[in-house]
Amino acid sequence: MKKLIAIILCVFLAVSLFPLSAAAEGTMAFRVISTQAKPGETVKVEVVVENNPGMAATSFDFQYDTSRLKLTEVAPNKTDFAGVWTTTLLGASWLATDGDTTAVGTIVTLTFEVLENAEAGDAKVELVVSEVSTYDFDLVEFESIPGVVTVGSEEPAGATLEIYGTSISLSGAIGMNVYVKPTAEQIADEGFTVKLNGQAFLLKDAYKNNDGLYRFSLSLRAKQMGTPVTVTAVDGEGNAVQLVRELNDYIPEDSWTCSIVEYVEKTVEAGTPETEKLVNLVKAMSTYGNMAQTALGYTDSPAPKAYPMDDVTADMVSKYQATATAGEAAGVQYVGCSVVLDSETDLGIYLEADDGRDLTEFTYTVNGKKATLTETKQGTCVMVSNISAKNLDRVYTIVVKDNGKTVLTVKASAMSYVYGALTSTAPNITTEIVNAAKALYLYSEAANTYWG
Repeated sequence: MKKLIAIILCVFLAVSLFPLSAAAEGTMAFRVISTQAKPGETVKVEVVVENNPGMAATSFDFQYDTSRLKLTEVAPNKTDFAGVWTTTLLGASWLATDGDTTAVGTIVTLTFEVLENAEAGDAKVELVVSEVSTYDFDLVEFESIPGVVTVGSEEPAGATLEIYGTSISLSGAIGMNVYVKPTAEQIADEGFTVKLNGQAFLLKDAYKNNDGLYRFSLSLRAKQMGTPVTVTAVDGEGNAVQLVRELNDYIPEDSWTCSIVEYVEKTVEAGTPETEKLVNLVKAMSTYGNMAQTALGYTDSPAPKAYPMDDVTADMVSKYQATATAGEAAGVQYVGCSVVLDSETDLGIYLEADDGRDLTEFTYTVNGKKATLTETKQGTCVMVSNISAKNLDRVYTIVVKDNGKTVLTVKASAMSYVYGALTSTAPNITTEIVNAAKALYLYSEAANTYWG
């Protein structure tokens, strides 16, 4: 039976993949909007005002990468920010003549020439703001958020494959999805292959959506959320294919790198009231990844932590406590349950046989379907594998039988593990494991809210 994987399409699927920064909630910000260009081109860069509580004066200097860019024009927005403007190629000042304005949006547009010898990469552009004040001379708190002009390399001479965007899948393993837009020749090439961290996928076998995009997915465990995913491609004859992004932003190498952390950061930074549930979901997912990494001592490429763990208590998850009911026969005891943090989201139901019996003598079912035993470092269990985010609180019924007679019935979910971790006094249940369990609960709650 096909696995039902809930796919969260990245809001950046059809948008350029620029680095972004987020202003603190409610804080006024001057944000430089990132864009792209190639050597020799002219590009306009907008500076926008966000969260304006009311201001009447400001002044700022322009700071940018002079090894790649040359500023040629400064155009203030005199409609929304009416008043007295003074502008040079070094900076600008503005003074309102009719009280405070709460206008937001573009305040100034900068025109740059990209130098002919500019190296490919990100050219930083920043507004160095001296101060912001109201008409009554009160200072206004603000942030200045830089942007970049991504300078693309010259168009490669060989074959290219367009990288179109990314998304994630939230089955038990978190999937990093990469979308490409191949040419007709590449589609016809039976051997055309895309590789994610070296794992090869034939283009002809990839999922194709209604927009003609082909999706390739790499499964990552919670602890691997920060792991970079490197994308490469070869044609049917084994020749490396140059990768390109939208807007003719040519990547100098034959590979491109993305990550779940990058996806999370961009989704959060681009959040709107309409995407609040999605933002909360990816923040909770990232927090769970961070806590799982910490519990396992996995320090490479940590995922961002978004939520405090102290807010989660045992009372909040007490309804998920596992139950074990003895049947008409005897022979097996319930020991406990555990979520295996070092794998996909797997739930282990641990059992022990009575003296003189062996667990292999019994039969097992999970929700009515035949199940087998799994040996782990913690003992012998019935494993429920690959639990999706929206099913973390789903109760699974494990029935143990002996010659057709019920020996034991256990009802548990991944949230039962959370309750057990929060109430356990065992020395092996460390603070790090407890925090990972709490984060798993927040992840489950966010998933339930997102999918309803």
